[in-house]
This record gives sequence, structure tokens and C-alpha cells, in this order.
Amino acid sequence: MFFKQKKKSPEFTPESCEKYRGYMFNIAYKIVQDVGYAEDIVQETMFKLINVSQELSGKTEEYQKNYIAKAV
Repeated sequence: MFFKQKKKSPEFTPESCEKYRGYMFNIAYKIVQDVGYAEDIVQETMFKLINVSQELSGKTEEYQKNYIAKAV
């Protein structure tokens, strides 16, 4: 029998925030329509995510992306 190997949940670190920077910027820019404000929103969101990084560790990548989208 073949079983699907469960994908290990990624650890969420400050470096993980960098991976999602473009994703956060796209969301923020669609909301504010200004590059400068969108970059400010991304920076603020990254600070928030660093504070909850332990909570996001062990969650699926999909959960992490959804959490980030709500945080923006």
C-alpha cells in the first residue's frame, strides 16, 4: 500500500516573513493603491508576524498564508 506522506508543517521564523514579502505587498497595494503606504503596511505586518511566529510554527503553509492575508 502506498500512503501519502504527510507534509511536515514549516516552522515560521522571521526569515519566513521575507518569503511572503511580495505576497503582502500585493495585498496591501490593492487596498491602498500607493507604493509608499503599501511598503509601510508590509513593514508593520512583518513586525506583527514576528510577535506571533511561535503561534504560526507548525501550522500548514496554507494556514500561514491565510493568517498573513488577514494581518495585512
